Amino acid sequence: WEVTRFPADARVRIHVTAQNPKTGALSPVPVMSGVIFRRLCPPNCHECSSKGVRGRCYRCEPGFAKVAGRCEACASGCLDCANAGPGRCDAGMCKNGTGVRQQDASCIPCAGGVNCQSCDEDAAGHSSSSSSSVQV
Repeated sequence: WEVTRFPADARVRIHVTAQNPKTGALSPVPVMSGVIFRRLCPPNCHECSSKGVRGRCYRCEPGFAKVAGRCEACASGCLDCANAGPGRCDAGMCKNGTGVRQQDASCIPCAGGVNCQSCDEDAAGHSSSSSSSVQV
């Protein structure tokens, strides 16, 4: 079942009762939900305020960075770009088998291939492998 036209600013509870399919008798005790309220977060937002129709984002989903209360995508293959910003990737936060290129903070394949856990370029553009990894 589906609740349609849920009021944007109301707090509600849903009450449900069981019905015996043979006799049509209703259960003497209905079941009641907890308080439900509608909160619309901006796209790719994990946690937001409940003020207004579209709340201000406090925390983005993994792979997105918060910019002016909205969540914008990190570089492709990046798990976190909170420091580097949207379209880029924080050091050590590329998925396994890739590392951060210093030139543009994008995620590029490691020289060691898919078996490499992580690799970030140094300032001179040389790839350095690391045994630490970020699990996906």
